[in-house]
This record gives sequence, structure tokens and C-alpha cells, in this order.
Amino acid sequence: MSERDWLRAVPFAHRGLHGSVGDGLENSLAAVRAAVRGGYGVEVDVQPSADGMPMVFHDASLTRMTGRRGRTWQRPAEVLGTLRLGGTDDTIPTLDAVLAEVGGKVPLLVEIKQDAPDPIALSDAVTARLGAYAGPAAAMSFSPAVVTHLARAARDIARGFVSYDYRKVRLLTLKEKQARARLDLLDTVPVDFVSYGVWCLPSPHVARRREQGVVINAWTVRTPEDRARAAAHADTMTFEGFLP
Repeated sequence: MSERDWLRAVPFAHRGLHGSVGDGLENSLAAVRAAVRGGYGVEVDVQPSADGMPMVFHDASLTRMTGRRGRTWQRPAEVLGTLRLGGTDDTIPTLDAVLAEVGGKVPLLVEIKQDAPDPIALSDAVTARLGAYAGPAAAMSFSPAVVTHLARAARDIARGFVSYDYRKVRLLTLKEKQARARLDLLDTVPVDFVSYGVWCLPSPHVARRREQGVVINAWTVRTPEDRARAAAHADTMTFEGFLP
């Protein structure tokens, strides 16, 4: 049995188990607790605070989830930790708080957001914590630069590359989009898993990496059709809105 088999052992709750099938809002401690109670893996996102603390929060902007203006990295962790999520009693948690809540009971995936001002520094802050964490956990990112850095600076921590087909993305060149969709990064940077957009499956690029032994996680699975695709073309899934 591989030491990374936990990457395929359970489905992962997207930003925790939230909404009608769970508890609380996305990336909240309530949603993390609900996923742990259900025996599901937990997937969360991290953005940096002004003082470099990894905060469990998806958006760069605070507006959608807290109603406040500004970016996470414009306020210190102490202040971010007082901002309520969607009017609930939950506030923005630190990665430290999530690690303590999960406590090694289920696997954890931490996505390092690439829109942070310094995603490499954020990566280092995340891996410093995962390196001291006793449970199964991995770091992942859409950013090739971050994944490359993880392979060099945090070799012992499981790492993943997040991707999809990039057809509708305008901010990248055609060459960059094709390289990311084809998973060209894996030719030079070893990863433990790939998290790939379920709507892009089946993909010959994903199938080739799967044959090479890379674990494939399909995201974000929300419908029966998505689930069938994930079952046919991936090893596990990141799901939302239902209970597997």
C-alpha cells in the first residue's frame, strides 16, 4: 500500500460540508466539522492576511462572504478573524484552526490561491504548518510556479496540480492554456495528484497521467452526470451539494 493511498480513499467535501447537506457556509469551521463527522475528506482554500497568516477563505475580495470591502491581505489575521461569514456566527478561520479541527481524523487538501500578492510566501506558510501536522494533508494550486516551489521546498508534503481545459480563460496566452490543460508541468515536476475539472473529462492528458500512477481527483462534482464522469475517469472527487 502506498503512503499516498489516502488521496484516493475518500471523496472530499468542497470547502467543507456546507449548505443544505452540511452546516454553516463554505470554508467555515462549522462546514469543516460537518465533513469530519461524515467521514469525508476536507478541501479548503487559503488566502494570506496582511501579517502573512494563512486564512481559510476562497476569494481575494472580502465582499461576497463578509460584506466588507478590501482584500484579505489588507487586514491582519486578528481583524479577519472577527469578520462574520454571511451573517452567521462563524468567522474567517485560520489554517491553524482548521488543522486543529480536523486533527488527522480525515484527509485534508489545502488549495494555495494563486491570486495572492506573493503565492510563494503563502505556500511556505502553508507547508510550515502541514510539515508539523500529524494527519494526512496535501497542498495544491493552479499555479505552476507554486507547485514547482512545493516540489523543491517541501518535498515530503503531498502536492497536487489543479487544472482544467482553460478554453474560456482570457488572461493566459494560448500556449500557457494548452500547457496547463495538457498537464505539461508533470513532465518536469512530480506531483502526487491532479485535481481536474470534471466537466473536462474524459481527457487524454488526464488518462495518460492516471496510467502513470498519478491520482486523479475530479472537481467540483455537483450532479449525477458529474458523478458518473468522476467514477469513470478519476480516482476520487471533490463534491458539493449532496452526500456521496
